[in-house]
Order: sequence, then C-alpha cells, then structure tokens
Amino acid sequence: MCKKIKNYFNNLYRYCYLKLIIPIKKERHNPKYIAWGTAVGLFCGFTPIVWQMNIVLLIWFIARFFKFYFSLPIGLAWTWVSNSFTNLPLFYLYYITGSFIMGQETGGYNEFISFFENGLMEGIKQTFIFWGKPIILGSFAFMMFFSITGYFISYRYACKLRDNWNVKKMKNKLLEEVL
Repeated sequence: MCKKIKNYFNNLYRYCYLKLIIPIKKERHNPKYIAWGTAVGLFCGFTPIVWQMNIVLLIWFIARFFKFYFSLPIGLAWTWVSNSFTNLPLFYLYYITGSFIMGQETGGYNEFISFFENGLMEGIKQTFIFWGKPIILGSFAFMMFFSITGYFISYRYACKLRDNWNVKKMKNKLLEEVL
C-alpha cells in the first residue's frame, strides 16, 4: 500500500513538472512574457468559477488588442491548480479566509460539505447563496497573492534559465572557434 502511494505521488510530481515547469524551460521569450503568463494563469486558476481556461483565452485575446502579451500555454497550464479534486477544499479555504477578513464566524467543514450532497453544481449554487460574499472576498485574496507571488518567482526562474542558456551558448561558440 505504501509503495502504491509513493508511486502515485511520484507520478503526480512528474505530471506537474511536465505540464507546469517544462513549458517555462522551453519558452525562449522575454522573462516578463513568461511571468505574465504564470500570473494570469494563477489569477484565473483561483477564481471560484468554472471554465478558468476559457477566461485565460479571453484575457489573452483582449490583451493582444491592447498590445500586452503573455504566454498562453503557460497561462493555461497554471489554471490547473484548481480542478475537480481541489475545488471543495479551495472553496472552503476561500470561505474561511473571506470570513476572517470580514470578521464573521465560520461554519464547520461538515456544514460546508452538506451543501454538496445533491451534486457539485447544486452545491456550488447553495454555497454561493449562503456564503457568497466571504467566498468571493477570500478567493480574491488568493488570486492576488498567488498571481503576484507567481509572477516574481517565475520571472526569477525564467531569468536564471535565460542566463544559463546564454552561458551555454557562449561556451559552445568558444568551443567551435577553438576547434
């Protein structure tokens, strides 16, 4: 059993690395282009609605109209931070955070989960009727925090990759001149 769990997490790590880190490594654009893709993807990924990838695509089209560019594949990949497995815990986390910001008392997780007994869509509707304001406020806090943090981390990572790539290119050029 322990080996199965370990294999599961290894496979999950490989999948996330393949879908989130490899696109950043292969991108040869300006580091800001990559960082903005990460920021937009994380911003949309933490929205408490469905179709985050469609929202990234819409933002990409609108941004191009205003001559603002970001990496669409990277933005789309980072929306996967919220998915069908993480939606309920994220919604509850949004609720707790929003209630804390608003100074309200929070209900328990069991009360929160009871809304979803009739299905996901009905649960989302009931949740937003009863706890909409705290969830929206909490999700906005997460959207801002992770998009800003993601921007700076991916910018530094992209700059490091670019510098390493340039050093490797210079070494290869020097080797060609010597030979």
